[in-house]
Amino acid sequence: MEALKDLADRLERGQGVSRQQQAFINSIASGGGNLSMA
Repeated sequence: MEALKDLADRLERGQGVSRQQQAFINSIASGGGNLSMA
């Protein structure tokens, strides 16, 4: 889940995260979805 932590970290700092990535992160953060990231 390192990739997810990195994305979340970037999101907090507002660095180059696309709307699509934001929606993806938000869906995971809210516990929705059975997506697995290596």
